[in-house]
Amino acid sequence: MIIDQFRQFLADSADSKRAIAQRAGVRPELLSRLERQQSCDLATFEKIALAMHLEIVVRPAPAAGPVSDAPASGTPSKAQRLGLALPYDWSNPNISDRALILKALEYAHLPDLTRLALHFGIDALEAALATLPAAQAQSAARVLPNIRAALA
Repeated sequence: MIIDQFRQFLADSADSKRAIAQRAGVRPELLSRLERQQSCDLATFEKIALAMHLEIVVRPAPAAGPVSDAPASGTPSKAQRLGLALPYDWSNPNISDRALILKALEYAHLPDLTRLALHFGIDALEAALATLPAAQAQSAARVLPNIRAALA
């Protein structure tokens, strides 16, 4: 099950529970409760998964039919169109470019920040970074100079 896989990733993570909890914006005790077979709501679970650089994927089980008669839209999200690894726009398919950049900066996922820098320009990322609170900007602030140097 997905929670068992999550627990294994948590146990194998090089990051401390405290660091993961801080990136996810949750208390470290929540991660301990999840390890002890307790649950949390899906939105919180997703925050933690993203903080661990994991994605939650929902797909039909083998031999399962459609759940409803509604056709699938088939339209890729902005994050998918840009080739990003994390679904920063999962809850908002009409996310603005700036909001997408800000979300990506919060997670500081190097491949995604590099793709965004190539698409929007490193200056756009640095300008957005300046608007983030220091605690959220810390990881990205270490990564962006390296991206700038690589693109120079």
